[in-house]
Amino acid sequence: MAELKVVLARLLSKFAFSRSLRYHHSAAFRLTIEPGFGLTLMTNKADADSCIVGASASRADAANQSIHHGLRMALLVAQSRNATVRALTHLF
Repeated sequence: MAELKVVLARLLSKFAFSRSLRYHHSAAFRLTIEPGFGLTLMTNKADADSCIVGASASRADAANQSIHHGLRMALLVAQSRNATVRALTHLF
């Protein structure tokens, strides 16, 4: 669990996340409630301006910036903690 927290902390400190404009919510009720078809996120490398509380861009600006300068990734619910860590550590 500690490894997953470290990976998550590094992701949150280096990237800014926003939900894809194509995402439609479809909850799957299993042991926990999770996205039925995964969750597609748009990611951008975090800069100094994105760390300011209240700083935001419009959805169109965020989408354009993500397409041209960012990374796209889909986070899928992993079956085990080790699979999650292996899937996320390739970003560093």
